[in-house]
Amino acid sequence: MWCQGTVLINTDAGKRYVRASIYGDSVPVTMPTNGAGIDGMNANDILSAGSTFYSVSNGKLFILNSAGSWVEQ
Repeated sequence: MWCQGTVLINTDAGKRYVRASIYGDSVPVTMPTNGAGIDGMNANDILSAGSTFYSVSNGKLFILNSAGSWVEQ
């Protein structure tokens, strides 16, 4: 997975809360909640509502809602 860009929303206790645009070759079994394992991000980056995930292989788009769940569009 790789990140195309982030917008900083907040910082707290050494963590950065970001809205990110993430891409992957396919939909992961477990959708990300932080930047661990994502090129261009680090594990201290926490994904916020409005973050997107796009799967290049099948064109599926997901948006992270305010409850912290990824919703396929």
